[in-house]
Amino acid sequence: MSTYKLPNSLLVSNVTQLLSEFNKHIDSKALVTIDLSNISNIDSAGLAFLIELKTNCIHNNYKINFTNPSEPVINFCKLYQITL
Repeated sequence: MSTYKLPNSLLVSNVTQLLSEFNKHIDSKALVTIDLSNISNIDSAGLAFLIELKTNCIHNNYKINFTNPSEPVINFCKLYQITL
């Protein structure tokens, strides 16, 4: 099991780099836990990033668990009617 704590911002300016870094570290992890507690600034690219993480893990037969969603993450998910 691996736990990853995301940075305080998930924005169009940093999600491509974060996705690349994340994909390098999950080569053989059966369970991936993503801690969302630090996120204070998120845009639609950040939400797409979270969805992409989930999709990549499912595609590679990893279990993914999002924990401690911050209020901005919760509000953004509600706005777009998305369940992580």
